[in-house]
Amino acid sequence: TIPAVLQLTGPFNLPVFRQSMRELVRRHEVLRTTFIKGKDAPIQCIHLLPITAIEVAEIAAAEPEQRQVAILQDIQAEVQRPFDLANGPLLRVRILRLSQQQHILIFTMHHIISDGWSIGIMAHELSVIYNAFVVGRPSPLPELSIQYADFAVWQRTYLQGSRLAAHLAYWKQQLIGAPTLDLPTDHPRALSAASPGATCSQEWPLALAQQVLELSQQEGVTPFMILLTGFMALLAYQSGQEDITIGTPVTNRPHPELERLVGFFVNTLVLRVDLSGDPTGYELLRRVREVTLDGYEHQDVPFEQVVDAVRPKREQNRSPLFQILFVFQNTPSEDLSLTDLEITSFGTHTSTAKFDLSVGLTMHNHGLEIGTEYNSQLFELATIQQFHTQYRILLEQLIANPEWKLSELYRGLSELTINARRSYVH
Repeated sequence: TIPAVLQLTGPFNLPVFRQSMRELVRRHEVLRTTFIKGKDAPIQCIHLLPITAIEVAEIAAAEPEQRQVAILQDIQAEVQRPFDLANGPLLRVRILRLSQQQHILIFTMHHIISDGWSIGIMAHELSVIYNAFVVGRPSPLPELSIQYADFAVWQRTYLQGSRLAAHLAYWKQQLIGAPTLDLPTDHPRALSAASPGATCSQEWPLALAQQVLELSQQEGVTPFMILLTGFMALLAYQSGQEDITIGTPVTNRPHPELERLVGFFVNTLVLRVDLSGDPTGYELLRRVREVTLDGYEHQDVPFEQVVDAVRPKREQNRSPLFQILFVFQNTPSEDLSLTDLEITSFGTHTSTAKFDLSVGLTMHNHGLEIGTEYNSQLFELATIQQFHTQYRILLEQLIANPEWKLSELYRGLSELTINARRSYVH
């Protein structure tokens, strides 16, 4: 499930919003697509008419505290409500009317039709369409030249024969025999697949973001590679392992025509890095760069096919191949902007964790923000806060002293972490 919850303040034109949503769904076939069970595989069914559900509910509680509880309960129920892939809709919009000037907008999508990049596209196009319709003008957006189904057909055609075999051969060589990463946890791992989740975030100073950018320019690497190098070093420090595997998403939009399409394009790469031999920061960065670039060259193969090819040992209570997801976001996101309305994000969480840890870093004008979704059956909040602090300290040490070996970077990390807890505001 992909949820987004926004608070609208001002004169919200509901009829125009409904009209705008119909136009958005008309433009993007994937938003009016369902999936039925075929003889050999699922089949995409593209509907001619929009099938998006737009529900409006009144929040009648008079007392502020009661109203807030009612809002949160409604949001939680909506984002956890399952989807019917065969009948749809796979995009739902629920509007909570608090007053004439106050509304809560809840978007919920199934991941099969969308991804993080698509959310920005939808926010931009819905803004353009609504702002035109509200003053009686037609939508200025040009018609799309291709649709998501065209990409799906192209991908299936492209990934065949020797080309697919070569990609899969790389992933098998890279990942077969990769050990399971065992971080120390606060609680034993449950036997079931259920993964209740929680989130924790922390702001890092602008100076650190600038240092990441400076080192990336000096060494001819991307900021992602530097951040991943520090992250891999931290995982090795905490686990005591030298063979570390993590997952990371890639946008997987190799052609310009795909950049403005809504759909599930994102793919997950599995990156396995060797930290043996007590390498220096420079050497570890070189290893991370090499593994990352090789992974990008073979990113076209869907993660599911990689799993099928590698055939790792499957466990009900662990995801295959990796248990930690690492995400870096440094491109500006597009926010919803509707005429005469003040729009603010209304934070929400699905209360589940897809992995043991999903660590996301965002670079913006104020610095770096780290946010972690974690399996709350395994970890306590204090542990994740310490994880963030140790990561920041190790990254600062790595950037300041890239010639140091890992053992030197690790030395005194515990003491520095204790001092940082005393002085740093979480």
